Amino acid sequence: MTVRSSKKQNLYLGVDIGGSSTKFVVVSLPRMGVNNFCKHKTPKTRKELLRLISGHVNEFEQGYGRKLTGVGVALAGVFDASSKKILHSPNLPAFNNWNIYQVVKAAVKRPLFVGNDANAFTLGESMLGAAKGFRRVFGMTIGTGVGGGLFSNGQLEIGANGGAGEIGHSVVVAGGKQCTCGGHGHLEEYITTRAFLRLGGYSPSVIAVKARKGDKRSQKVFDVMTGYLAIALANIVNIWDPEAIVIGGGIAQDSDLFLKRAVYLAKKEILSPQAARGFVVKVAKLGEYSGAIGAILFNNKNKL
Repeated sequence: MTVRSSKKQNLYLGVDIGGSSTKFVVVSLPRMGVNNFCKHKTPKTRKELLRLISGHVNEFEQGYGRKLTGVGVALAGVFDASSKKILHSPNLPAFNNWNIYQVVKAAVKRPLFVGNDANAFTLGESMLGAAKGFRRVFGMTIGTGVGGGLFSNGQLEIGANGGAGEIGHSVVVAGGKQCTCGGHGHLEEYITTRAFLRLGGYSPSVIAVKARKGDKRSQKVFDVMTGYLAIALANIVNIWDPEAIVIGGGIAQDSDLFLKRAVYLAKKEILSPQAARGFVVKVAKLGEYSGAIGAILFNNKNKL
């Protein structure tokens, strides 16, 4: 979708750096409009990533004939809440222990807001997307990894040390498969792209096509994934009791193959009868650019 941007509008660039792809979106505010968007394969080095972001800032500013008001950057990993340094990114290890805030801000010379990609997704979907109107929302992304974010009463909850919501690294199998983070039995190893490749031999999108055509092995892969997802959903409700859970990421595009069943199974494991009855799970509304849009909203002045 593309709209014209009035010069009375402020232009922001949102960047969502995921395990597989990096997405860019230009948004005009305060009247929300998506002006431009694109995506690229995520660079493998810091230098390449910095060049990609800086290049897009210059490209968009030249195209619009004016400077961006600010840049929001979301990346898969745990941040230090005060320094905004990336402490640990299991699926993007090249960016571990990197102060992305200082480096990118120096390069683009624009106001910068940074944070976790699942938090950005949760913020975007809570303020503008599928969970708009809910006061207490858990956002969950499923793709290369599994991310989670907490939104309560109009703002993110990042926890005492900035690592709240990491449902992908909750243990679902004691002593199970080793995760990319070094732990064992984490949810990420059982519902992400890696699990589909291991169990079905193909990417999630290919297995989805085969499952819809009646391939038994592909359907079994989704059955296994559904069981583990159900455990995670029940754990989220039992621990945090949200009004709504929003599911996004690449694998969520085939949610018709697993989500209804996962919710049904999860309800059996939820302690509170009220929570089980009120259990709402929605699929992301903003599409694959929800994280990039949410990154712009890291700036607490951008209240919509």
